[in-house]
Amino acid sequence: YRLQRVAPASGGARGDLVMSMQARVSAANEAASAVERRTVILDDVRDLSLRYFGAPEGGGASIWQSRWRERKRLPELIEISFAIRGAGGSQREVVVVEPHLRSGR
Repeated sequence: YRLQRVAPASGGARGDLVMSMQARVSAANEAASAVERRTVILDDVRDLSLRYFGAPEGGGASIWQSRWRERKRLPELIEISFAIRGAGGSQREVVVVEPHLRSGR
């Protein structure tokens, strides 16, 4: 999964918050990995930042980090901070989620 702000084709400071999903497959089946599903979660997003809470790559106590790539484990928490246009101008929202893997699909 990947969460990102996608700027509109016309340019500008706003964009959509989009979640992309792409299955990881073996190198023998690379053509199937090219298929990606995208879902717009929020539109008119002005700013987006992500932080991840978990143990650093070298080990140790869990801390908030700005990157989480190529890890064997999910982070304990993910903070999603974004600004959207509201009735009175921009408003900032912060959401913290606890990711889980689900098997048996």
